[in-house]
Amino acid sequence: MDSSAADQDGRRIRRDRNRRSVIDAYIDLMSSGVLEPSRAELTANSGLSERSIYRYFPDDGALISAVADHIIARFGPTISQDYNTGDALSERILSFVAGRLRVYDLTAPITRIARTIRANDENVVRAFRMVRDSARSHLGEQFSPEFEQLDQGAREELITLLHMPFLFDSIEYAHTVHGDRDAVSRVLQQHMHRHLEA
Repeated sequence: MDSSAADQDGRRIRRDRNRRSVIDAYIDLMSSGVLEPSRAELTANSGLSERSIYRYFPDDGALISAVADHIIARFGPTISQDYNTGDALSERILSFVAGRLRVYDLTAPITRIARTIRANDENVVRAFRMVRDSARSHLGEQFSPEFEQLDQGAREELITLLHMPFLFDSIEYAHTVHGDRDAVSRVLQQHMHRHLEA
């Protein structure tokens, strides 16, 4: 590798590291309750100058979009736990419920703030839609043996029925009613068993 290529690689690595520092700072600030992190707060928390932050993210839209993309990218390994469609139904239900509650834990503080402050931001709307669609798709894959015997219409209706209690507002409500995480998990498992075993 010649020196110019090495310089370009070094700049790209530094740029990616700096962008990630800003994104991490934004997420940390939101998680700690800062509704809309300012550039000054991002500077203090990322270790970068305000000028550098503007270089990577020229406006708030670009920053919010990058934050949303980063959060979405973290969902894959969080949702997709090791399972086999040949596993017992009870094992797949336990795995699915645990994965969805992990996603809830990961995103709850940021989701509450984003929905309050930036509910109409197209990047936030896109992120919420992608998370919702990803969870629905994952549900369809994990329980495909149970859905195979159904026609397309009945399958889509059952997936919708099963998915609804796992939406953010539904899990928030369950936590409010039951308070105890184990109780919420049991309720969700019972819901899945009731409809999948039928």
